[in-house]
Amino acid sequence: MPTQVSEHDLPPGVATGEFVPLSPREFLCAYATAVQVMAGHIPADPSFHAVTVDLESVGTFDVEDTPLGRALYTAAGRTFGGDPARHVSFYWRSMVVLPLTRQRKYRKYVDEEAGALHVALVDAVCAVRGNRTTPTEALCAALDAEFRRYVRLYPDVAPAG
Repeated sequence: MPTQVSEHDLPPGVATGEFVPLSPREFLCAYATAVQVMAGHIPADPSFHAVTVDLESVGTFDVEDTPLGRALYTAAGRTFGGDPARHVSFYWRSMVVLPLTRQRKYRKYVDEEAGALHVALVDAVCAVRGNRTTPTEALCAALDAEFRRYVRLYPDVAPAG
């Protein structure tokens, strides 16, 4: 049975539904840890329990008892400690935002074989604003706007693919 995390356990900004931004460094560190857990190189946190974040303003968000759920839980705990706002933001960015980078328009900025993203795309994933109820089309538009903003900051960085 999932543990409930209520609005009262989170900082006021998160309770209104907005996921907090993460720095690219902390996101990449957490994601690399999750990959290592999935590969069996780092043991999953034995205290794992399925988590249901229940925010009145945005609905529920589940981290289920799956290999991916265990990996994300372990990575969030190692990287963000007891900060539930950052935990939830990492789950959302990993499970909802990151898959959007597989769109055709980002292909030249993603190297699937090496598991690499262009630095501007990483920055955009970490900074994009949204909440649990943000429609996919609106989230895609917001991600694209962030990406365009960041890609201008790195004119000398070649596409990843």
